[in-house]
This record gives sequence, C-alpha cells and structure tokens, in this order.
Amino acid sequence: MHMISYRSCVNFSLLFIMIIWPVLTYTQPVTEKGYYLSISNFTPKEYKARPQNWAIVEDHRGVLFFGNNSGILEYDGIFWKSIAVEDVVRSLAVDSKGTIFVGSQYDFGYLAPNNTGDLEYHSLQPKLDPEYHEFQEVWKTHATPEGVYFQSEQYIFRWNGDTIETWAAAEAFDRSYWLHEKLYVREESQGLMVIENDSLQKVAGGEKFIDRPIRGMIPFEEKDILIFTKTHGLYHLVCGENQNITKLVRHFNEIDNFLYENSISCAIRISGNQFAIGSEGKGVIIYNQTMDQFDFINFTSGLQDEVVYNLHLDSRGNLWMALSNGISMSPAGSSVTSFGYNSGIKESVEGIIRYNRKLFVATLLGIFYLDVYQTSSDIPDIIYNHLYSRPGFRKLDEIENECWGLTKFKTQEEELLLVAENNGIFQVDRTLRTQFIHESGPWTMIQSKVFPERLIIANYDGVESILRKDGQWIEETGLAEIEANCRMVYEDDKGMAWIGTIEEGIAYKVKFQDPVSGLQPEVVRYDTSNGLPIGDVIIDKFNGELLFGTGEGLFRFDENTERFYRETMFGNDFCSPARSIHRISIDHKGNLWLVTHLNESREYETGYFKLSSDSSYTWIREPFLGFSKGVIHSIQHDPDGVSWLGGPDGLFRYDRNISLDYKLDYNALIRRISILGDSVIHNGTFTDGKGIPVVHQDPQKVPIIDYQFNSITFDFSAPNNEDGTPVLFSHYLEGFDEDWHEWSTENRKEYTNLQEHNYTFHVRAKNLYDHESEWTSYSFVIKPPWYRTSPAIISFILLGIGTFWLIVVLYTRGLRAIIRERTAEIREQKDVIEEKNTDIMASISYAQRIQEALLPPGDYLDDLFPERFILYLPRDIVSGDFYWMIGKNGKIICVTADCTGHGVPGAMMSMMGMSFLNEITSKDEHIHTDEILNQLRSQIVHSLRQKGVQGESQDGMDMAIYILDKESRNLEFSGANLPLYYFRDKELQIIKPDNMPIGISSKLKNPFTRHSIILEPGDIIYTFSDGYQDQFGGPSDKKFMIKKLRQLLCDIHPESLEQQKILLQKNLNEWMRESNCEQVDDITILGVRI
Repeated sequence: MHMISYRSCVNFSLLFIMIIWPVLTYTQPVTEKGYYLSISNFTPKEYKARPQNWAIVEDHRGVLFFGNNSGILEYDGIFWKSIAVEDVVRSLAVDSKGTIFVGSQYDFGYLAPNNTGDLEYHSLQPKLDPEYHEFQEVWKTHATPEGVYFQSEQYIFRWNGDTIETWAAAEAFDRSYWLHEKLYVREESQGLMVIENDSLQKVAGGEKFIDRPIRGMIPFEEKDILIFTKTHGLYHLVCGENQNITKLVRHFNEIDNFLYENSISCAIRISGNQFAIGSEGKGVIIYNQTMDQFDFINFTSGLQDEVVYNLHLDSRGNLWMALSNGISMSPAGSSVTSFGYNSGIKESVEGIIRYNRKLFVATLLGIFYLDVYQTSSDIPDIIYNHLYSRPGFRKLDEIENECWGLTKFKTQEEELLLVAENNGIFQVDRTLRTQFIHESGPWTMIQSKVFPERLIIANYDGVESILRKDGQWIEETGLAEIEANCRMVYEDDKGMAWIGTIEEGIAYKVKFQDPVSGLQPEVVRYDTSNGLPIGDVIIDKFNGELLFGTGEGLFRFDENTERFYRETMFGNDFCSPARSIHRISIDHKGNLWLVTHLNESREYETGYFKLSSDSSYTWIREPFLGFSKGVIHSIQHDPDGVSWLGGPDGLFRYDRNISLDYKLDYNALIRRISILGDSVIHNGTFTDGKGIPVVHQDPQKVPIIDYQFNSITFDFSAPNNEDGTPVLFSHYLEGFDEDWHEWSTENRKEYTNLQEHNYTFHVRAKNLYDHESEWTSYSFVIKPPWYRTSPAIISFILLGIGTFWLIVVLYTRGLRAIIRERTAEIREQKDVIEEKNTDIMASISYAQRIQEALLPPGDYLDDLFPERFILYLPRDIVSGDFYWMIGKNGKIICVTADCTGHGVPGAMMSMMGMSFLNEITSKDEHIHTDEILNQLRSQIVHSLRQKGVQGESQDGMDMAIYILDKESRNLEFSGANLPLYYFRDKELQIIKPDNMPIGISSKLKNPFTRHSIILEPGDIIYTFSDGYQDQFGGPSDKKFMIKKLRQLLCDIHPESLEQQKILLQKNLNEWMRESNCEQVDDITILGVRI
C-alpha cells in the first residue's frame, strides 16, 4: 500500500488546473456535466481476495480478469472466482484467441482450462533459459501479433508459442506500451526506447525520460503518441512516415513547475476523443481532446478508494478501476448522469428550470439550485470542490414547503423566477431574493404571450390570474366556471389558454380579455362527450398543432367538430388504453418527449420520438431505462442537447450528443454444471479441440452420465449488468421442456430424476435494454439404468421365455388332467342339455301347431275375402302377432294384433287374445268394434291382474279391428295404436287409431273410438303390426319407418294382392340384406280388396 503525501495531492490538483483551463471560457457551467457518474464498487469481502488489484483484462466471452495480490480474479457479471497464482499478479493480457497471459512477481505464464473447465495457471518459466530466471516484478504483459511480451524490471521476454526471446535492461526497465505495432519501453538509464526488427533501440529525444517515469502512452490523432508521465506532465511524440519519430514536444509546459512527486498511475483512451487518467491518491479524471468537458471519479462521487493502479475499458464501454482497496466500475461514456441524495436533493423533483444560467429544481422540501463556478477567478474553488468536497444543490432557505412548479416571468425591466408553492406563489430575482406574492393553491403557472403582464395560474381548485404592473402584482378575479383540480395550463398561438385537469378527463379553453377592458374571460368546457377519455389531461404543441396527453394516450383536437380524436402519427401503442400520458415536453430540436404509464404493468416509460429520414418517428427509450420505470414529473431542455429529468428518484442529466449502441452483442455463459448438487462436471470454461477457451461446448465432448446421477444443476450468467439492473434469463432443456421458460432473474436451474435420453440445455439472457444475448448450450446424455440396458433387457427376455416355458409345461400337465376330467363332465352335461332342448323344442313346436290351429284356415278366409293376402312372418317359432276373422250374419269381423313380446311370451298373449275375441263376439251378434276393444281390454287387465302400480308388467296388445257389412259395404273401425289404411281411386286414406293399448295404461277409463265409412268396389284395406316399419336395415342400418311403408304401399297397391305380398317380402329381404340384419320383431300385414 502506497502512502500519498499532501504535496502529491497538490501536484495532482495543479495538473487538473492545466487540463481544464480551456473549459473555463465555455458558456455553460463547467461542473454541471456530472460529478455523479454511477459507480459500482466491489469490495474484498465480495470477491473474497486481498484488497490490492493491479491489472484488468477482458476475454472474448466478456469475462473480466483482475490481477490481485492473491492471484487472479475472474468475474462474469454475477460470479466471482479465484485462480491460484503463487505470487502477486501485476499484469494481464489476452491474445486474439482468448488466452489470458499473466505477469507476476518472479514468474509469467498463461491460463488454460482443465478437463472440468476450471482455468489454471501454467508457468512458462520452464521454457526460459536458467540464465534469466533472476527477475522480479513483471509489470507489463502485451499479447501482440509478434508474440507475447512480458516486461520485468530486468528483462523483456517474448514468447512465440515455442521459445522465449530475451532483451536485458542496461539498468532497469520501468513500464512498456504496445502502440503502432511496436513495443515502447522506458529504460531508466536510456530513456524511452523501442523494439524494432527484434532490436532494442533509442527513441529520438527519448533521453528526456531518463528521470521521468511514464505511466501512459496513448495513440494521438493518426500517428502521434501522447505520453503521460508520473512526475512531469504530458508530452506529445510526433511521428512521421513509417511511424518514425520526428520530434518530442512538451504538451503542457506549465505543469512542470507543479508536479514534484508521483501522481499519475495510468492513462487510457476511452472513446474517440476522451481520455481517462488514474492517480495514486485522487481517483480518476476523464476529459475530452478539446478539453471542454470533464468528469471526476473520486471519493465524493462514490469511488471506494482513490488510489488507482490500472484502468480498463470493457467491450460495453464501462470503465473498470483496479484499486488499492477493491475494484470499481463506472459507465464512463454514459449519456446519463444523476444528482441524488448526496448532491443535496433529498426529495422528489417536481419542476426544473434554468434561470439566470443556474439550474433550479422544485422539490417537496423547497427550491434548490445547482451551485457551480463559471469564471476564471474560481479556479482554486473548482479544484478544491472537485478534489476535496462536492459541489451540489443549495437550498433557498425562505421557501420551506412543497413546491410543484417553476416558470420565468419576463418584462422589459426584469426577469423573475416564479415558484408554485403549496400555499401560493413566490418570486425569486437574480440576487436570489425571495418574496411571497400571491396566496393560492397552485400546481403550475405560465406568463401569457398575448398579454405578457398576466400570469395564468392552475390551482387544485380552479384557475385564476394576476397582473404585473409597475413592479407590483395586482389581483384579478378567478374563473367561477372552473372548479376542477387543474394541473396543466398552456397558451396556444391564438391566445387561448388550455387547462388540463387531474383524473377527470376534462379540459377547458379560456379566452382571457385585455386587462384594461374589464371583461370576463370566456370559458368552454370539454369532456368525455367531446371524445376525451377519463384521466389526466396534459397539453402542449407539437409541429404547430395542439397535442393532448390523456389516460388513453395521445389525442388531437379538431376545431371544426369541437371533438378530440386519437393521434395515430406515433403508432397505435401511443393512442390506446394500454398507455396513459403523464408528461409532454418538446426539446429545442422539436423532438417530442413523453412520460408514459404502462397501465398493465403499472410501470412508467420515458423517451422521445426522433424523426427518421423516411418521415416516420422512432421511439427512443433506451437511455432512460435505468431509471424511467419510476415516474418523471418534470423535463427541462437546454439548447446544447442536454435534457434534465426529475422525479422521486432525484435529478438526471441526459446528453443527447453522446451516442451509445444499446444493441451490442454479448454472450450468455454456462458457468457451472453439477450433478447431485455438489459433484461438478463443468466449472465455467469451454474449450475447442486445441484447448482454447470458447463460448460454446465442443460437440465432440458430450458427457455420458450414469443414470444414478440423473439430477443436474446449471448455473449461468451474462456479463451485461453494468447498470445495476439484473440480467434476465430464459432457458430450455431440449428433450424435456416443451418451450423456453419465462424470463427471470434466477440464474440457476435444477433438473431432477431425468430419464435416459439425449438432452441439450439452452440458455439466453436479456439486458436492461431488452436486447437478447447470443444463447449458449450444453449437451449431455443420461444413460439408462442397468436394468434398462440392452444386455439386461435381452437377459430378462430370455429368462422370461424360459420361465414362461417351464410354467407352460407344468401347467399343461395339470391342465390336461383337468381337461380330461372336465371333458367327461361336459359330455354328460351336454347329453342332459340336448335331451332337455329336444323336449323344449318339441313343446314349442307343439305350441306352434296350437297357434297355427287357432288362426283362421285358408279356405275359411277364401270364403270371407276371396281377394286378400296375409304376410305373416314370426320372428321365432311362435309369434306375438296374430290375425283373426269371423263371419256372422252377413258381416265379417277382422283383427290384426301385435302382443307384447314375441316368441313364447308373445304367443301366450296371442292365444289369450284370440280366446277372448271368440268369447266376446259369441255373446252379442250386433256388437261394434269399439265395444269389442273395451271388453277385450277389461278382460286382459283382469286376467293379468294389472293394477297400474309402479313396477308391474305392462303386458297387453295393440290391435286394428274392423267389421264389414258385405251387403251395405259399411265398415266400422277401431284401433288400439294400430291404424287402418285404404286406397280408393289410387288415393291413400288413413284412419288413425286411439293412442292407447289393450291393457293397463293411464287412459284405462277412456273408451275406444268407432269410425264408420262406406267402401266402394275396388277399395283395398290394409291393417298391420309395427314389425315391418321397425325392421333395421338399409345402407345405414336404420329402421324402415312408417313413411317408407306408406310409400311402398302406394307404389304396389295397383298390383294384384298376391303380387303385393311378393313385393313386400322381396323389399323386406333386400332391406335386411343391405346391413346384414336379422329380423327384430314379428311382422303381420293383412290386405283385402272389396
């Protein structure tokens, strides 16, 4: 640890004076650019190593390496790792392939990954001639196209991959630098030297540096070099053709008188025209080539230690500092700097304005202004404040309460700063004298452009105005028409004052009159009926037209229709309910700035629209993503491209002149892979086939993992969290997951109990700017368990086959005995069953003969109806359908019936029905059809003992009965669910039956109906059961249905009755054959021609 003397501090301060001298004539305050660059500090406790750090380098993956007193530290944006090196590491370098080379005390070498991905240090000293083993600190390491240079105090070594070449110092080497394809080195007895053509040569004029240690050499302009000395300031090395040095000039002669002791430790270029100088006691100064902008990074800006040993600019533009106590990082090239609590702003910023060249902010604790130095007489104060204290914001003590807005009020005689304070309005003059001028409840106010003496005030309870006349403020009457909470006031080019309200979706247009007229203002109210949505209303002018910010985005106003319409110029996203507008601002370039609220995520988004070459607008939000998720209440624009933004998180300064690339590529990295939680199989570094570190896994090195280790954990990172915002990760295990997981800050994923399979784990990252990284992957194979391997499966199959064969043999022996025994029993049972079946069939056949005997014989039917046919098709041997006829006294009674069931049960019912019919008709020679059915129903119900209770049988029959008087041709008909069809003159007539059966039903007490018709010769009568129409068949295996039966009868009735029977039988057979259906019910159709 170096001790820094007071004189060293003074000398470094005087160097700063010389560097910033040109800035003092700049028109803007020189200290406004920011002492408040964001700083990230990493302590020894955090990285778990010793405090002092000497070197920094970054490899092609984006991983950073730090030379530390304990060895080498590796940092990937999340994880810190230590790499053991025996001595203090003083220097690091990385070659084009990504290999890290190391210079330490008494040794030098390189890092290479082992089989598990751990980087290990490998010494090159065994390759060195023992003659040169005696050396101490290797202060500088350079990886160049010529080889890798290791520079110690005694020697310079160059490693070409096989051998080491050596250059010895005449006395001692100090520091070396690789520039313009050459190695420059200061030799303490020779001065500045260069290695050219493998020869160590003096630089012209280089002897001037014999007593002047060099701490930085930077390319300058095209060919020249800037030399930063430790004790004698800055030099300019002028180079001619072929980089030949033509002269050496002192860049700042004045500093020679002030620098007596060591101050500067390192210097680098951080952009095209910016340089960073590290010191051994006062932190870092950053300045540009024209010396008109600078920053300081020191204790007062948050740096944890001001002794800086090395600087490094990473691939993302972040400045890393190797300190005597820790490591720090700052986005030095950032376009945004902040002024928060440490700058004096301790509450939410509600308003910002520049007045009298000073920046004023309105906060909830009062009014503050940025205290800066602006003239050459302030030089000592500038240095003192930069190096020993921290200039910031000062408070106007006279204003104590919450302040909400600021505006300037300018007349020919004066310019005042007006403050909207909780209880009224204050004025502040150029001398910062403060005076309370008007009591009210203001949010904001503006000076009228049409009547400049008038101040228009938007209050929480309405709108009012006051006048400035002869240095005095004069009250005017408030606007009684407006009682809303008015947050915004804007005056258009026509002198109309537009008032925006909070939450109510109401705007007012006010035409103020000439103050001398005494006339009252004219007020027009606009609300949702005019197209405004509910919510805040914010008003400004863009491209010559009024623009309204609302709870549903941007709207414009049509004066002709007096209505508001969505403004689609900036895309649908900015004129929809998804986004409300909190603030509108226009900068000096005419860019539209918006503070918006994303209603779904409840986050704020700040940005501005930039006009593109194709006349479209591009939404620029990336610079503000680090803080814009919090609300911004106020925006102030300076003419030089600087904008100030304020809110609850403090004050932010945005410089539009600093252009950054927010889409820089970066890598997601798999940093650790372990199985069963603790057994590491990969520890951070993949290699190619030659052992060179790479981002992705070598496809030839896919591990095969035993099934017992089928739980695997991945740790991953991405070196892209410089803004302090955690990187988001998404991952996907191919072979297990169906899709990528949701974005999350979680940087570990564990999979347990994976089945045997080939897997590939993919991971990607997304940074603050929604820019996705290159994804990386890791493939591995989980082997099946031993019992699911091919040999085991084959063995199991063979064992199973053998076991099965043995079981079959044993079982077959027993089974054969059982079969013999059972066969004998079955034969015996078969004989019994056959005997019984023969008896049953004989009984059924006998019943068939009985049933057939009960049916009217053919010759009897011929006498009654010479022209008739009967299609009678029992489903089984005996039938549940029957037909019955009898002739008496010149009348014929004809019945077609369908009994419940079929087969033997149906046959029993049919015989019962025929018996009762014989009995009923024999008692009364003049009985009618309805009486027959009524008596038949009574006898059936009585015989079957039917009571109509739930659960009993519903046996009975459906019947069609008619009585034909042969002489008069009068026909009576009654039907129980079965109709009567007859054709006359080729027209089908239908007599419908009663919808009730002969048997128990809910209509038991209802008598049957009697129908009478007079038939004519040639009429054909049909009665039938439901068997034909209910038969399944046809191409779709459906019922034939009554509709088809009617059509069939219509088609065939002109035929002879015998032919009709044939056609009916044929149609039925074809219908059943199409679906290969069996007959499902008994079928009876009776046809008679008169």
